[in-house]
Amino acid sequence: LRLPEDQAAVIPNAYMLRAFDPAAENVIASKELESLPRKNRFIKTINGKIDLRATYSVEDKESDQIRIWGGRKMLGGSVGSDPYKTEHGLLFKPNRKVSVKDVMNASRYRYEDTKYSGDKPENRAVRVIGTSRQEECNILQIRPDMDKELSCIEWLCMGNCEFAPFVPYYAVALTDTPPMCKLDAMDYNPYSFYWNSRALSTVCATNRDAYGNTVKAYFSEYEDALIKELEKTDKEMAASKRRSELANRLCAENVYDVFDKQRAMFGEVLTFMATYEGETEQEDKELVFKTSMKPEKGSSEK
Repeated sequence: LRLPEDQAAVIPNAYMLRAFDPAAENVIASKELESLPRKNRFIKTINGKIDLRATYSVEDKESDQIRIWGGRKMLGGSVGSDPYKTEHGLLFKPNRKVSVKDVMNASRYRYEDTKYSGDKPENRAVRVIGTSRQEECNILQIRPDMDKELSCIEWLCMGNCEFAPFVPYYAVALTDTPPMCKLDAMDYNPYSFYWNSRALSTVCATNRDAYGNTVKAYFSEYEDALIKELEKTDKEMAASKRRSELANRLCAENVYDVFDKQRAMFGEVLTFMATYEGETEQEDKELVFKTSMKPEKGSSEK
């Protein structure tokens, strides 16, 4: 089903299509999508149309329901106060134009502003969107009105995006990445872009109040700077006759900058943790980690 231009969808690991017309416009479907279950008598219908989820899948699980609810909430959808009492269809109309930053924040959302907050001990069983099990997160920003080499920006975050930034790449023009992106390491390796990001996220998740939230806010501001900078690099790319070369250079600049910042921040957080390890001061809610860096590109050199 082709996504309408004025609507959005939030899809967890769940089957979202319900009443479905295989012959409708903007639809691609198997010829036997409806005839096979009808012939074998396991078809389920809604108002005369095949109910794809009921026919081919299972009912929503609670872990899916709350992620749909949370995602829609973050993207400007109309949701109730109880994620488990509302059945959501595939499509919805946001109350505003969804931005790249909206999608970033939705990807790391832990329902912090609700009673279902994943930060509360009683909600340990609640399935958040911004889980620490994220290996990497991707946002594809498609810009069909631009030249081919500029038409797709991939915003990539290594590891858990709650404590790490999304970084932009010109996906079509890009032909090479820095060495730390190519390092294959199943165990912690300080020279790996993935492990550098994962290490910082891991320590931040152990105490959000003391240092995790500071890191999260820092990289949120950093993302804002990258989003703003994209206007400048778009002009550079549009004017360039060697776009792949430029895309590779811009990628390297961003990767090295984030890598340096995360490495420096990891050291600062570890120092803070070591300073107050086992001390009563660590229980003082006013004692909060502060970084010496500014959330701007190129500000991490020490």
